Amino acid sequence: LHVLLELHETLVWKREQNKTMIPAQILCFGNLEGELKEILEKDNKLVKTSLATRCLIEYIAAKPTKGSVKVSFDDIDRFLVLMHEIVNYGFLSDAIHFKLANPTVGKLDSGRIGISREFFDDKLKLFAEANTKEEVNRYIENFDNRFEIAEYSPEESEPVEDKEVNEIDSAFLEDWGISYLNIYKFCYSCFIVCMEKQSSTCSMKGSEFIQQIKDKAQIDEKEIIAGIERFSITQRDDYLKAPDGYKDNEVFPWKYNREFSFTRRFIVKYKKDKDEIILTWGFRNAISAQKQLNYLLFEGKLNNGGKKIEKLLGTYREKKGKTYRNKVK
Repeated sequence: LHVLLELHETLVWKREQNKTMIPAQILCFGNLEGELKEILEKDNKLVKTSLATRCLIEYIAAKPTKGSVKVSFDDIDRFLVLMHEIVNYGFLSDAIHFKLANPTVGKLDSGRIGISREFFDDKLKLFAEANTKEEVNRYIENFDNRFEIAEYSPEESEPVEDKEVNEIDSAFLEDWGISYLNIYKFCYSCFIVCMEKQSSTCSMKGSEFIQQIKDKAQIDEKEIIAGIERFSITQRDDYLKAPDGYKDNEVFPWKYNREFSFTRRFIVKYKKDKDEIILTWGFRNAISAQKQLNYLLFEGKLNNGGKKIEKLLGTYREKKGKTYRNKVK
C-alpha cells in the first residue's frame, strides 16, 4: 500500500509539473502543433498509469490483505497491468451497452483476445487530440499564475462576512457534518502533517490523527470524524459492490466522478492488529482531493452531496447555463 501511495504521489507531482514545463517549452521554442503528438503520447501514458495506480489502491483499501510477504516491483507492475485491463474491459463493456461502439471481438492465433479499435481510433482519438490541445492552451494562459506568491499581512482586518460562503458552509455542515471551510482546513492539515514528517505519505492511528488535526486546524472533533468518514476508503464485502445507500457504479473503476474514487477520497482507512484503526494518505493527494471537490461543487457536478448541497448545485448549474446562453447569443 505504501509503495503504491508513494508511486501515486509521484504521478500527481508529474501531472502538476507538466502544467509548468509544457507551456514553458512552447513559449520558449514555439511549435505547438509539432509538440502536440509527443505531448499526447506522454499524457496518455501518464493518465493510464495514474488510473491503474488509483484503482489498485482502491482495491487494496476495499479488500485488504493480511499476508507478510512483501511484494516486488515486478509484482506491482503485473498488478497495474491487470487493473489497466479491467478498466479497459469495463469501459468497452459500457460503450457496447450504451450503443456507443460495436467492436469486432475474436481469438487471435496467439490465443489472446483481439478487439477492433474503430471506436478508439475514429472517435476517441480525435476527441483526445482536441482536448489535449485545449488543455495545453489553458496551461499557457495560466502560466503566469504558476509563479504567483500570495501576500499576507498579520495586520489585515477581519474578512468581510460573505453570504455565499456562509450558505456553502451551512449546507456542507448539515449534509456532511463538516463545514466547507473546515474541509479546506482538514485537507491542508493532512498536507502539513506529512510536510512536518518530511514524507510524501503518512500513516498513523485514528486517535493520533484526530488529535493532530485538532491541534493544527482548530476543528471540532465531531467535524474531524465526519471528515475522515467522507474522505476515506475502507473495507467492504465486495470490491464491485457499493456500501449501503450508494449505487454500484460509484465503485466501478472505469467510471468518471465516482464517490469511492481515490481522487475524491484520499485517505485509506483500515484495521490493524487488535482492531486498531490506521489512516494512511499522501500529502499531494490531500490537496488534489480538495481541489477536485471545489471543481465538482462549482461546476455543479458533485454527486451524493445531500439535500442542501443539491440545492446549491442547482444554483451553480443555473449560473453556468446563463453564462453559456449569453456567450452563444
